[in-house]
Amino acid sequence: MYIIIVGGGRVGYYLAKALLEEGHEVLIIEKNRTYCQAINDELGTICFHGDGCETTTLEQVGTKRADMLIAVTEMNTREEIELLAEALAEVNHD
Repeated sequence: MYIIIVGGGRVGYYLAKALLEEGHEVLIIEKNRTYCQAINDELGTICFHGDGCETTTLEQVGTKRADMLIAVTEMNTREEIELLAEALAEVNHD
């Protein structure tokens, strides 16, 4: 399965690590360049530096072919969650 994880903090990192060990294709989208580089150093080149709530980022990482998208960011407001949902809807609209 191709699984995209939005958020490369502690939860995203360990989730990606477990999924990779199970043989899945995993990509993490992370805003923080330092976190992204650390993930790439530890797990291989699986982290894309960008904003998972932006349509262009979601298009670049192949969201349309993803089997699953998991958001584990520190979304603190309903507005942030709605922003991600809207971006996904826009990318996947045919």
